Amino acid sequence: MTGVPVGDDAELRDLLVHAFQGQVASGQLAIAAVAVLGGGRATWCHGATPQSAFELASVTKTFTALLLATLCLKQLVTLD
Repeated sequence: MTGVPVGDDAELRDLLVHAFQGQVASGQLAIAAVAVLGGGRATWCHGATPQSAFELASVTKTFTALLLATLCLKQLVTLD
C-alpha cells in the first residue's frame, strides 16, 4: 500500500478495510486491526474491540532491543 494516493479519510478507510479483509479471507492473516490516528487519538478503528487479544510473539524482542539501545545512548548501561 506504500505510495497509494488517498484523497480523504473515507477513501483511506475503504482502502485499508479492503486490503486487510482480503488478507484475512485468504488466510494470510488470522485477524487484522486498523486505527487511524489524528490529534493524538484514534479517529477511526476497524477489526478490533477493547476485548480483542493479539499475540506479540517475537515483537517484544524489538522493543527490548530499542530499550537497551536507548539506555546505552543515555550511558545508563554498557554492552561490555
